[in-house]
Amino acid sequence: MEIKEVSSIKELNSVKKDSILKSQDPKLIRYILENKKIKAICSIEEDSLKDFMHSRNSNLNNIFCEIARKNNIGYAISISNLLNSKNKISLFGKIFQNIKLCKKHKVKIYILNDSNKNQKDLEAFSRFLNIHGEIIK
Repeated sequence: MEIKEVSSIKELNSVKKDSILKSQDPKLIRYILENKKIKAICSIEEDSLKDFMHSRNSNLNNIFCEIARKNNIGYAISISNLLNSKNKISLFGKIFQNIKLCKKHKVKIYILNDSNKNQKDLEAFSRFLNIHGEIIK
């Protein structure tokens, strides 16, 4: 499984099948979700994004979830992104919001083990988040 950070549309064309992409640009996330070659998108919630007055800005919305479900693309939660975050509380809130949206639109949820954590810890983390997601190494 290849995990690649994408910062432009040109890089998107060179992506291998069943790879996981990272991006935090909302315009680029739409192009990624419309690409049927990828398995999941991760690290879309950014710490530095300013939240709205009555909701969080987590870079995922109903339209993106519908596109992801239609193209069979999942949402991956990166453990290392969560552990290395400066503002964990805000990031957890954004992840919870994205999980709610993914459950509502029946988008697959994955846990990305990119920090070499124990399998039992990740299973406990998925139970804490109340998801039955696949754990990807």
